[in-house]
Amino acid sequence: MPDNIYFKSFGKDTICDHLLSKSFKILTYVDPKTCASCQLGLFQWKAFIDLCEQLQLDVSFLFIINSTDYQEFEYHLKVDDFSYPVIYDPDDRFNKFNDFPKELVFRTFLLDIDNKVLIIGSPFKNNKVLNMYINTIKQV
Repeated sequence: MPDNIYFKSFGKDTICDHLLSKSFKILTYVDPKTCASCQLGLFQWKAFIDLCEQLQLDVSFLFIINSTDYQEFEYHLKVDDFSYPVIYDPDDRFNKFNDFPKELVFRTFLLDIDNKVLIIGSPFKNNKVLNMYINTIKQV
């Protein structure tokens, strides 16, 4: 994780350091080459976050957004009523630091408390991957 990351909720700065100290983190990286809100699938993420909260899983979600047009992205956050904090990365520090795969499906990761990758892949493209995420997080 790069130093000095900033969380935003609906485009406004917010403090969310508690998200970095969870036992597990699900990180997803979005770049400007495609529509950020389309790439994210905000409705799917909202449902997944709700499920994890209902199951009382010790997991946070880190949405890293590298964009040239945050205004458009914020519009989609409001329209979809997505209030979960996101991380703006206009300098693409996360990608430079981690060299994310080019394939979109491989830009979502389950991380442990030490930020080591446990699972790679989108939990929405394959039910097996979704179940792996949930079962791994439940083991704590």
